Amino acid sequence: MLLSLEKSGTASCEKRYIRKDGTLTWVRLTASAQHDAQGTFLHYITLVEDINARKQAEDKLQKTSDRLSLAARAGGVGIWDYDLENDRLGWDEQMFRLYGVTESETADAYEVWQAGLHPEDRQRGDEEVEAAIRGDRDFDTEFRVVWPDGSIHHIHALALVKRDGQGKAINIIGTSWDITSQKQAAEEILESNRRLGEETRRVSQLAMEAEKANAAKSEFLANMSHEIRTPMNGVIGMTGLLLDTDLTPEQQHYAETVRASGGSLLTLINDILDFSKIEAKKLDLETLEFSLPTLLDDLAATLAIQAHGKGLEILAITDPAVPAMLCGDPGRLRQILTNLVGNAIKFTAKGEVAMRATMVEAGENDCLLRFTVRDTGMGIPADKIGSLFDKFSQVDASTTRKFGGTGLGLAISKQLAELMGGEMGVTSREGQGSEFWFTVRLGRGQLCDEIPSENERPANLRGVRLLIVDDNATSREILSVLTTGWGMRPYEVEGGPWALQSLYQALEEDDPFKVAIIDMQMPGMDGEAVGRAVHADARLAKTRLVMLTSLGIRHNAKHYQENGFSSCATKPIRREELLNLLSSALSEVDGTLPGAAKVSTEEIRPAVNEPARPFAGLHARILLAEDNSTNREVALGILKNLGLRADAVANGAEVVAAIESIPYDLILMDLSMPVMDGLEATRHIRDPYSKVLRHDLPIIAMTANVMQSDRASCLAAGMNDFVPKPVSKALLREALGKWLPNANPVIQPVAKPEAAVRSEANDIVLFDWQGMLDRLEGDENLAKIVIEQFLEDTPAQIEILKGLVERGDKEGAGRQAHSIKGASSNVNGQRLRKLAAEMEKAADSGDLANVNQRMVELDVEFLLLKYAIKKECLAVQGA
Repeated sequence: MLLSLEKSGTASCEKRYIRKDGTLTWVRLTASAQHDAQGTFLHYITLVEDINARKQAEDKLQKTSDRLSLAARAGGVGIWDYDLENDRLGWDEQMFRLYGVTESETADAYEVWQAGLHPEDRQRGDEEVEAAIRGDRDFDTEFRVVWPDGSIHHIHALALVKRDGQGKAINIIGTSWDITSQKQAAEEILESNRRLGEETRRVSQLAMEAEKANAAKSEFLANMSHEIRTPMNGVIGMTGLLLDTDLTPEQQHYAETVRASGGSLLTLINDILDFSKIEAKKLDLETLEFSLPTLLDDLAATLAIQAHGKGLEILAITDPAVPAMLCGDPGRLRQILTNLVGNAIKFTAKGEVAMRATMVEAGENDCLLRFTVRDTGMGIPADKIGSLFDKFSQVDASTTRKFGGTGLGLAISKQLAELMGGEMGVTSREGQGSEFWFTVRLGRGQLCDEIPSENERPANLRGVRLLIVDDNATSREILSVLTTGWGMRPYEVEGGPWALQSLYQALEEDDPFKVAIIDMQMPGMDGEAVGRAVHADARLAKTRLVMLTSLGIRHNAKHYQENGFSSCATKPIRREELLNLLSSALSEVDGTLPGAAKVSTEEIRPAVNEPARPFAGLHARILLAEDNSTNREVALGILKNLGLRADAVANGAEVVAAIESIPYDLILMDLSMPVMDGLEATRHIRDPYSKVLRHDLPIIAMTANVMQSDRASCLAAGMNDFVPKPVSKALLREALGKWLPNANPVIQPVAKPEAAVRSEANDIVLFDWQGMLDRLEGDENLAKIVIEQFLEDTPAQIEILKGLVERGDKEGAGRQAHSIKGASSNVNGQRLRKLAAEMEKAADSGDLANVNQRMVELDVEFLLLKYAIKKECLAVQGA
């Protein structure tokens, strides 16, 4: 600084000084030499300026610039500055690298930019710059750069335009970076998406083709089922005729084999159809309200004959925590249980098969139930359990040869359980039996709160001490659980000697048993022996005895009375039947003494107080044509009670096919049926050129229409007589007695309803239980079967009607409404019958809009009828 002063007289410098507090500060020193007039040096004047703030700002700016430069280099971002006033473009080093050149190769960055642009992007690049200068839009663009080696790179450029006070653009500062990899990735994604789109379209096409194939398969299977049913009707019908003839033992064996083979074939067809529907996801589950105890009781009763044939005991128990009324698909639940119990019976040589229902999860509106089917059979090898639920699978090849079966039952049952929100499994030990289990999720029935709890009915059971005598532990458990739920005090023993010991001990304790349930078949001392011992001792005379017998053991009422029993029932006993038997045994009704025999309604079967069967022994061959399942059950039940057997078909076409090969004696013909109705079928039969065996075959029409004109139509078509629906047992008996050959039943003529009696009352009842019983001549068992069938079948029939209306099928809708009307009549549901009749009339006149408007009303009326039936039946049971 002094040298500068000496040479020029002025000097300046920037220095750091240490403050008193030890911190550093920047200052600027500016000095000048002072002389007098003669030029003699006098002194220096020095100006000290604090520049610490500026130096710190410069330092910060430099650091920021360094960081920005570092970030730009690290991110591959080039920075450029376009001076518009001097028309000069400045680049940093990274910009040159983005263009594949070095700074030494050229001095003019603008020329490099222009030369490097892809020819197709040059004009657009200039236009983008000019638009930014004009202020039309921001400079934010992409373009391609061609490197000297010919490779193409994609560049993204972003810039801001600086303007002077008058808004004139004076400078553009921007950044650029290479987006080639992103472009390539995007193009690869686009290509991948294109290929994916093509693949998706191909898969969709394949799916559509598969769906069409599945639909074709389902349609083929449905058609095959229909086509098979017609010849199978012939096979079953002809086999029935053959078995009615005098056959040698060898011929009898052959005929029974044919019948069994026909049944196996139908089972196979049904299994294949079910499995096909499940695979195609076409199997729809119904949501119906049903009684689980009733379902299990019915199932046990149905399979009891098969179990009895092998000397097995079949048992069903429901834990008290399980709701009685549930919502779900009872048909599919029954299908699973039937398959498991049927298998258990098939593979069990001795012992028992027991069903149990328990609660797993209890929700507010639904519950998860666990069902088990345990047997005492041969068991399953551990290495075979894993494949047990595979389709067409058996434990080994000899299983099919020895026991039969399709190998589909368990696979179908497992998938049904999964469709119902559950799962299925099995535990087994070879030689010690098996336990199959499955879970299903079911809704709680709406009638749960309306059904009286078991301990509320009847009152005379509450607190009563009960003795249960049975050598089967499971049977004792079932009876104990049931009677405990009714408020009784059960005590279990496993044989006769222990029973007598318990009876005498109870007397000593002054707490005698008022009633005892005794199994008939027990080792050592059987049930009859126990009854005789009790009956012979005056001290035990007040104990009422109820006997449980196995299926097939029959005696008359006098026999039971002589052995000291108040009543008797067949195992497996229904809970309602047991409830009534115990209540009756403890009641002195109409002066009945404790020893008087009261045989249960279930026991009143062929060998005990059997109702008159006026056509028994006639061996008449009857064909029933009825497409409605409820009506079909009514007719078949009445015919069975009359001592007749009938084959059933679903439409007129099947009638014609059947009587072309089988010599039936009489046809019961519904008028309204799909494919071919009753009138058309009758005209075909009467046609002398048709191929039927008998053109004069008696035909009795079954119709809900009893107007004179309807009767005239039946007679004009060639029918011989008619029976009005709902079918009355008395009227059907009279008509059969008139037209069956060699029939001489002792019957009283019954007045037929005339057309004039068809006026409708204003106060139509929902459900006439007594009227239904009167029509069925007091047959409560048949009435229950009809009601259960009606409640299960009608929701599906209503859905079919809705579908027909939606498709605009007037004829089909009229026929379906007619079917619902007939089913309603069978259960004496008068309001539902009237509504269905009005909808039938509207459909027949072509007014489907009216039918559609009344669909909600139809749903409501069915629900009202269902609740009325439930309440009425419960009232009857509790009476």
